[in-house]
Amino acid sequence: MKIKNKVIISILTMIIVLLVLPIFVVEYAEARMGMGLIMIFFFLINPIVSIGLSLLVSKDVKKLWWIPVLFSLMFLISYWLVLEQIILELIIYAINYLILGILTIIISKKFNK
Repeated sequence: MKIKNKVIISILTMIIVLLVLPIFVVEYAEARMGMGLIMIFFFLINPIVSIGLSLLVSKDVKKLWWIPVLFSLMFLISYWLVLEQIILELIIYAINYLILGILTIIISKKFNK
């Protein structure tokens, strides 16, 4: 797959998972269900997407190293926008997603050799 396609897929995935879905949950779910769904995003969906995007870019790390970094930064910004407040504790999640992405790339590179 070409690098341009990987970038487009990565950015579209980030927009959908980190912006569209959380906005949809906050706007249309009742409070208890919305909080539960946001927790599912934090602990299940976002880590899976971080791993998936890192696997996608793991063969072109020299050119696409910034994708896991962008995912972490976009997570922070999007959730601060969606929740309408700056929650500093979300930095811990962003760091975890970044570490997860970096570890995925490292492990993928080891297995591909």
